[in-house]
Amino acid sequence: MTVPSASTARQWAAGRLRAAAGGPSALMARQLMAGRRTTAWVLLLVVVVASVLPALVALASGALVSAAQHGDASGAALVAAAVLGGTFFALQLSDLLVQTVGEVTGRRLGHQLAQELITSVTRPDSIAPLEDSEVRAQLALAQGIADDEVAIREAVVSFANLVVLRLQAVLSGCVLLAFNAWLALFLLASYVVFARMMLAEYRDNQLGVYDDASRLRRANYLRDLALTGRAAKDIRVFGLAAWVEEKFSAYWSSGVARQRTSWTVRLGGAAAVVVAAHTALLVLTARAAAEGRLSMGQLATYATAVTGLAAITTFSMDVVYLRQGAASVPAFRWISERLGPVRDTGARTLPAPARFRAIRFEDVGFRYPGSEHWVLRHVELELRAGSSLALVGLNGAGKTTLVKLLCGFHRPTEGRITVDGVDLAHLDRHAWQRSFAAVFQNFNRYPVGFGDNVEFGVPDRPRDQDAFASALRAAGAGEILERLPQGEATVLSRQYPGGTDLSGGQWQRVAVARAVYAVIRGARILVLDEPTSALDARAEAEFYDRMVEQIGQQTMLLISHRFSTVRRADRIVVLDGGTVAENGTHQELLDAGRLYARMFTLQAERFRVQ
Repeated sequence: MTVPSASTARQWAAGRLRAAAGGPSALMARQLMAGRRTTAWVLLLVVVVASVLPALVALASGALVSAAQHGDASGAALVAAAVLGGTFFALQLSDLLVQTVGEVTGRRLGHQLAQELITSVTRPDSIAPLEDSEVRAQLALAQGIADDEVAIREAVVSFANLVVLRLQAVLSGCVLLAFNAWLALFLLASYVVFARMMLAEYRDNQLGVYDDASRLRRANYLRDLALTGRAAKDIRVFGLAAWVEEKFSAYWSSGVARQRTSWTVRLGGAAAVVVAAHTALLVLTARAAAEGRLSMGQLATYATAVTGLAAITTFSMDVVYLRQGAASVPAFRWISERLGPVRDTGARTLPAPARFRAIRFEDVGFRYPGSEHWVLRHVELELRAGSSLALVGLNGAGKTTLVKLLCGFHRPTEGRITVDGVDLAHLDRHAWQRSFAAVFQNFNRYPVGFGDNVEFGVPDRPRDQDAFASALRAAGAGEILERLPQGEATVLSRQYPGGTDLSGGQWQRVAVARAVYAVIRGARILVLDEPTSALDARAEAEFYDRMVEQIGQQTMLLISHRFSTVRRADRIVVLDGGTVAENGTHQELLDAGRLYARMFTLQAERFRVQ
């Protein structure tokens, strides 16, 4: 497992964190204001009200104590008592309001962020960014928001709580200015220093998160490997349990549990200074009251204000929750900017043709981004409408990469692909991609109903029952449907109540049915990448007979290591080392006696031995 460099991401993160002067609070505030502002303004109003109340409690307490000390039973004392009682009630209610409004805002923000992240990742027509190690590192961090609705909700509530504490500190400091301006200013200044040190520690911590993103991805991969069950047999057969546990612990510890003893000492020292200033204020107010320079009412007011100000240095889980929720915000922004809507460059885009005569690869070469290795080089081939073309070659010859280029997932590094003479780069790539139906080698196994799994071939139109039935017949998937306990509504995953799982061959039939359904509904090019690898020879022959019966002469690109499959194609292209080594019909290639003939003979002999 290779470790991608995160230097570029780290530099980007450093710039972002320097720009966010308020640290995690500023990041969260900007994200809130970038979303649904009505909810953000409601939260702000509740926060401001909750922040003012402690100062009112301090003033009302002093007024009530003064009235009681002088035996004043006039309206002023009653007003002070009423204000104090109402303020206490409002103070208790404000905590509930901050919690409730914060949770509602957090849920909406979590949904918005997840939706925007999905849009950023799925809307681009190219998959090249998703194969970039830097993008994958940022996605791993952004998923901290997208995957955990509870975390972002708690982060917003914690953000509101911490803002309330900060505003309370400022207002309490304003009250204390009337008693001892210099000491109050010193106290506020010490708080500012403490807050800046906390911010610096946060920035350092977050940059460490970017440095350790690859380790966290490894740890998460190992966790999923153990929990999802897909490697359960291997873990037990090869005795990998201890290895998985050891590696997970090592990667997780190196990626997360990094100790910063020096910062702990510095923050502890700063907190001690703030606490000493609070203590000095309390001692001075008590001494002034004892000497008669302060009334009991003033003492009550100032003591309450000092107590309210002291809460700002108290450690709470709100700090942890806010950091956890805000940690992914820079990565989320990076993803949105990197993969977001492409700006209009003014280049003319042509509509994808409804019909075509031929697709040609003209001296096509391709290297993956960041790599110097040519996967394909000087490729020349033609796929004519209504014909079938098979790709043959050893593993790593470039067959799947060629399919990605044909589908428009990548653009050639050199040369061009044309559709009736028009460069594919000039066509609407989204529309071009929708003209394909495909069974990729690593096709998805969707944990939804059987019917939905097939209908995903054409998700934006109502079902055509005749086409649905024909697709099942072509793929031989009808017998699978008959055995499902809840028919086509059966969820194809044991992770859900009443769900079931399929064998590898059954899943392959479902994937083929999905592609055939898309072809019958109008897709013009069928791509089959090892479509029968999980089927035996007899089932494979029956499969192709049914395919021909249901879809007829369909434009098809076929990749397979089975020559019993390949020989059915109209033309066969042999790839060797990323170049076209041979091109012809099955018989022509056999007669040539080169690589294709040698591979065919070797496989035929193996079958005869069996």
